Amino acid sequence: MDPVMESIESIEAIRVIDLLGGTTSVSKICSISLASVSAWKKRGIPKGWYEFFKCQFPHLFNPQEE
Repeated sequence: MDPVMESIESIEAIRVIDLLGGTTSVSKICSISLASVSAWKKRGIPKGWYEFFKCQFPHLFNPQEE
């Protein structure tokens, strides 16, 4: 993966995870380990989970549409 793209994905992952209440909150929402969510902060959120968050929490992705 392109290092710049990986960096952008990491920044977006951190933003989304923080807006959802942090690592612990996201691990509970997804029923996955804290370590998995922490890894997303470095590598980006997997596409399936990212799409899930977009559907379940659209206000995080389109704040102007509230």
